[in-house]
Amino acid sequence: MAWHDACVTVIAPGPSRPLWHAQHEGDPIHMRTASSPRFAFALLCTLVCAASPNLIWAAEPTTEEILDRMLDAVGGLETFSNLGVLELNIREEETTADGSSAVKTVRAYVSTVKLEHLRLERPDDIVAVRSGDSGWVAQRGVLDVRPQAPGMAVGFCHQRLFPLLLPFSLTMEGVTLSGPVASELQGIPTWLLIASFRPNFFSSPVMNTTWKIHVSQKDHTVLSAEFVPPLEFASVAREGIRYRILGSQPVGGTIRLPTNILMEGIDSQGVATPHASIVKSVAAVHGPFDPTLFLSPKRLQEIEEGD
Repeated sequence: MAWHDACVTVIAPGPSRPLWHAQHEGDPIHMRTASSPRFAFALLCTLVCAASPNLIWAAEPTTEEILDRMLDAVGGLETFSNLGVLELNIREEETTADGSSAVKTVRAYVSTVKLEHLRLERPDDIVAVRSGDSGWVAQRGVLDVRPQAPGMAVGFCHQRLFPLLLPFSLTMEGVTLSGPVASELQGIPTWLLIASFRPNFFSSPVMNTTWKIHVSQKDHTVLSAEFVPPLEFASVAREGIRYRILGSQPVGGTIRLPTNILMEGIDSQGVATPHASIVKSVAAVHGPFDPTLFLSPKRLQEIEEGD
């Protein structure tokens, strides 16, 4: 089953003060006796630092502070919102566990204002659109009138585009962040955020769970995002996905968006499986907001007829 169709150890943050400090400015460092609680705490911190030499012990920011730093690191939310409509040409090269491979392409249009207008165009003439609070799907210009179609369209747009729009997609309505806590990813010091989503945010129920977002402590860029299937789906979906951002691209000047993402299948413990994909996205500013990109064929016809 295609992913889009359907163990990192957390280390508690250290104190904001140095591990060893003088009682008075200019005093020599005082060694503590083994019975001193401060000595015991300092010794523990020293041992942990020795075990994880790359970990940065920094004052823990709030959720709002870390999100602001993430957005500023890639150009800023206000600048992003003023871009208008982006065009993304996406290519996914997938290799399954049995060694078979497949290539998929899709074109997307994204309004950068609140990310509530999204459009996906597949080569088989299927178009899925989120338009404000609703959505629609059409194939070869014929609107899907099934009651579940609007919700499916919105969820499908989210699951295809959410990773490619990080970190701006974390500001979407229906996304809630908690944390951060100090962590590390392959020896890189990170802030770990937990993202949760409103019901049916993604069309695949496997993805509607909590996600882990690793953010570099050094430059506040997103390094990875991952999820494992909820327990109730463990019997039918044994793999989660880790999205590792390998490269970014400038868009409209100072904004940067992911351009290369490694999608790894992961088991319940976060261990990578042989299932993997490389997703390449080329993004550019398409132009100012154009409502005709996001209105359904039925609504466009009504407008043309003067209704």
